[in-house]
Amino acid sequence: MATIVELIEKKETRFSICKGAANKQTLGGKHIRYSTYDNILANLAEVKSIIQNATDKKPSALQTELNDIAVPYASSFSMALESRGLQDLEASRHDINAPGRLKSMEYTESLVPEKDWNIYYLTSVGYSVDESLQLMVDYYSILPTRKQARHGANDNPRLAMFRDYEKYIALHYEVYWTALSGGKSGSTFVDQIPNAYKATAKQLMIKGITTGDESFIIAAENIVNFAIWNGTKHKAAFRSFMIHWLPNARALTRFMKTIEDIKNQEMKQQAARVNWDTAVKEISEVEYD
Repeated sequence: MATIVELIEKKETRFSICKGAANKQTLGGKHIRYSTYDNILANLAEVKSIIQNATDKKPSALQTELNDIAVPYASSFSMALESRGLQDLEASRHDINAPGRLKSMEYTESLVPEKDWNIYYLTSVGYSVDESLQLMVDYYSILPTRKQARHGANDNPRLAMFRDYEKYIALHYEVYWTALSGGKSGSTFVDQIPNAYKATAKQLMIKGITTGDESFIIAAENIVNFAIWNGTKHKAAFRSFMIHWLPNARALTRFMKTIEDIKNQEMKQQAARVNWDTAVKEISEVEYD
């Protein structure tokens, strides 16, 4: 009852509270009768008074201790959401991109559903234990903000922008593409996805999702689908269908050059990281007097 009152005061709609998004997020999907909602709304002041009287009763020692623990954590949790740059939900109601953003995000999440973000699945597709743990830390650190960002009733669901939006997308495609290519130790008939191409595809995917330009999304998906790193015929096949997503041959040439430039930049950065790691290793192995 207290939750329903709180949602009413937050201006959530009747449908959202009884059966929609607010219900799922705060009441676990347990539907509320419309008549119950109507009675609470009609007697709101009296219901709030009853709730307050119940709250004023002296709690047990254990409950007091739990409350003392919970309140600071609840406060820091709210502050953490704010620090992650969650777009104001009221502002998001006027964001014309919010509904499409939710659809794109739900598709991205379907590639690696929440049930697969565990040590067993991630190691099964080839990640080491350390890599899997880090991926899980990254994912579950962002997940609360992602859930908070989804709002609106079922007839108009929306996703507010948040600071780690792009990182959250990239995490899903990182795991999805690794699993798709047979895992990091894969045994498929094509080469595994080179890190530079995977990074390139992620950049294009994020660009496409954030700008709404579907040509970037199609290119990102099909860099992987066509395995264009695997030879000339793969790249030629990729190029032959991309012409249908761009206005003319000149635009296609520029687009292919952009992909190549991003890939080359990623390769340079990775080479620099490898050289740095090698140098650090060599220095650490030298014994000094």
